[in-house]
Amino acid sequence: MLSGALWALDSVRAYEAWDSVRCNGSVAVAVLDTGFNVNHEDLADNIVASFNASAYDYSEGLSITDAMRDVSGYESHGTHVAGIVGARANNGKGVAGVSYNASIVPVKVFNSYGNTSTSVLMNAFDYVIAQKKAGLNVRVINLSLGGGRQTTSWSDYDLLFKAKIDEAHDQGIVTVVSAGNEGDSTGVSYSVPFYCFPGDLDNVVTVISLKKDGSGQAVRYDKSNFNVVGQTTKNVSAPGNLIMSTFTPNDDSYKYQHGTSMAAPYVSGVLALMFAANPDLAPDQAISRLYSTARDLAYSNVNETAPAGWDRYTGIGEIDAAAAVAPSATSLDGTASLKVGATVRLAPSNDDDWTWTSSDASVASVSNGVVTGRKAGTATITASNADATRFAARVVSVYSPAISGASSVSAGSTASYSVPAVPLGTYTWASSNASVATINASGVLTARAVGTTTITVALASNPAISATKTVSVERATIGTASVSVGACTYSGKVQKPAVSVRLGSRALVAGRDYSLSFTNNVNAGTAYVRIAGIGSYSGMKTVPFTIARAANPLKLKAAKKTVKASALKKKAQTTKPLTVVKRQGVLKFKKKSGAAGISVNAKTGALKLKKGLKKGTYKVKVATTAAGTANYLPATKTTAVTIKVT
Repeated sequence: MLSGALWALDSVRAYEAWDSVRCNGSVAVAVLDTGFNVNHEDLADNIVASFNASAYDYSEGLSITDAMRDVSGYESHGTHVAGIVGARANNGKGVAGVSYNASIVPVKVFNSYGNTSTSVLMNAFDYVIAQKKAGLNVRVINLSLGGGRQTTSWSDYDLLFKAKIDEAHDQGIVTVVSAGNEGDSTGVSYSVPFYCFPGDLDNVVTVISLKKDGSGQAVRYDKSNFNVVGQTTKNVSAPGNLIMSTFTPNDDSYKYQHGTSMAAPYVSGVLALMFAANPDLAPDQAISRLYSTARDLAYSNVNETAPAGWDRYTGIGEIDAAAAVAPSATSLDGTASLKVGATVRLAPSNDDDWTWTSSDASVASVSNGVVTGRKAGTATITASNADATRFAARVVSVYSPAISGASSVSAGSTASYSVPAVPLGTYTWASSNASVATINASGVLTARAVGTTTITVALASNPAISATKTVSVERATIGTASVSVGACTYSGKVQKPAVSVRLGSRALVAGRDYSLSFTNNVNAGTAYVRIAGIGSYSGMKTVPFTIARAANPLKLKAAKKTVKASALKKKAQTTKPLTVVKRQGVLKFKKKSGAAGISVNAKTGALKLKKGLKKGTYKVKVATTAAGTANYLPATKTTAVTIKVT
């Protein structure tokens, strides 16, 4: 074993821990990462299962084929991380993993281009959880991966992945995540500190990276991410610089690497030792013991010196494997988040006489294990027994939740509400008076009627983290409504066309929300409808609409006419074959076609046959136009008439 290269095992006191406990296959750690060299001389004997989640979808009951087990390709990072957790110990080769021969479950979640996605990670979690249910004692998932974010406003996909982490937690599995490094996140250059995903979720242990300084002391690695001001998500540190571990391309390759990707598997390995020492530990108990036994690290820079206890640069401190697995290790059980003015009780897992202290009593005070939230912030609550042989610590977050959003809204409108600066998780929203307003799971309120309601939001996993807000629904003005009026045509009667009124996305109801009155609504032209708000609506709006002119009722009757040829020998003759039965407006007649010897009088429609027209039957087409009126459209009809000359 390259013992001189394994400074990190000394730093976390792994050798002392091994004196009392070794995994030797009793606990499995799932490593979700790039590809893996499962044939590496220092890994092969400890690998008990594998799955390529980047290429295959896992479903319950799926029969895993050899192809699905193939996690080769793009192997260097995953191989290195797996070796830190569980490289074979005491085999005279290479290095030793901190867990002392934990079973390793490599799960490939990156494709050949070095990319992964939330859906692939969820698929990997499904596989690991299924293995746990099937009897493989997976107690830790290592995620040496993540991405920087501008905020902790998580997407729906982020929250779906968080649900998988919570599901694993419920199955007794702790998820360990690297905090991230400066400048290496998702193609965007981030300067530390920055928000990170999934490291800033709850129910995970997020790890800050350490290096060895010139005096041999562990200090924060300057490129390691740490907590943004106000955060308490990155709570523990581990070695991550100049870490020798298994590598590629050969089965006996080893290499130094650095970063929080190397720090996270030290924590995963120590947790595996803890579960080997005490198989009945629940995830929260294991995390509390891990934190309680961490060694405080001094930190200072040109701007500040971090206080003793928890600080945002190194969390509680460096993990201590020997202390974490010792029988005297104690966890503080109980809720670790509360709101201002609320209380929670933290109960040590061992019976003893305890002395309680808070690192910042202005944030959270403690008396006999009862913690009271004083103001928003974080504090480390510590319990120690009389002879200081047992102690436990837990970081407590105090929140002052307040609902952000309008105190009054108009009936028929929607408004969005949020709760800034509260723990990430699923929140439930409720309205005390659904007849006045309802509110959906995203905090969007729909105002339904005038009145008052109280909206309440609560963290689903800890309903004590809650807030309320009184919202008044006021009468909305009808003046901003959109109005559409149905088509109508002059009929000589009063016109009351259909009217549709919408305010935003809501369709208002006549008689309940508004009344209608019409003016100038008989004759064709511009008429008006006035919409007056009633009930939950006030004000009024007058909208013009058009009464269209009706079709002209022009109707003609044609009769056959006979003219004597003898009369035509003497002079021209006139006849009137057309009778106008009905019309609106002045009439005008025009010959459209027919014999050249016949003309049409434009005003009367009479036909004039010229002198000398010979015997025969003549056909003429006459166009009759009624000019229309203010209420009727013009119309033209063409009529064929027949004249016989005998």
